[in-house]
Amino acid sequence: MSVDPNQRAFKLLRQRIVDLEAENHQLQERLARAEQTRADISLSGFVQSLALDVALGEATMPDRVVTPVAVSASTYLVPTDAGIGLRFQPPELADRPEGLSTTSLELAKVPSVEGTMPRGLYAVLQEKQRVYGGLAAGRIEGGIVAEVGKMLAVSGAWTLPLLAEAATRIGELELTLAQSVGDEDRSRHAAGLLELARSLAAKRSHVAGDLYALAAALEATTPSS
Repeated sequence: MSVDPNQRAFKLLRQRIVDLEAENHQLQERLARAEQTRADISLSGFVQSLALDVALGEATMPDRVVTPVAVSASTYLVPTDAGIGLRFQPPELADRPEGLSTTSLELAKVPSVEGTMPRGLYAVLQEKQRVYGGLAAGRIEGGIVAEVGKMLAVSGAWTLPLLAEAATRIGELELTLAQSVGDEDRSRHAAGLLELARSLAAKRSHVAGDLYALAAALEATTPSS
């Protein structure tokens, strides 16, 4: 008894579909397992991001400092080539705590060797605005006051790239002003600010130390009142 070629081809096609569905299911399972071992962020990256966010928030307060900040997160610990990574639990798996670890961190501000705290960025900018605004106002001094005012006006949205770009404009004005009066010391500080600001603007990622360095450089270029 001969088999209809069309029927045989149909059976082969149907079996191929079943096989493909099985392969697809296996691939989905492999992808799910791979996703479970992929880190969302490295442990060091998590610490750096937290420290930078805290520092940016603190920088907007001219007369306040942030007390120790403690954070606790339920994550999966994932080994990576660079060390330990963290994978956060997807919302759809909130009722399945299997394999979760508790990662706890505390950031505390440590005084310098001299026992003093560096001035925050907002206070540094306020002082720069006050000093330049009180000088015999010329075009350059007025430009510096205006640039500082722009920075203070957007303090609620501060990011390192934004601050670096603004500091670059201030550094250019301060360098021009210092050179016009032949002040070598102020020219040196302004050139240092300009170099730092430009390097930060070119960086792809930033840390809290970048913010503190920028604040110190901006303070160093402010004339003594």
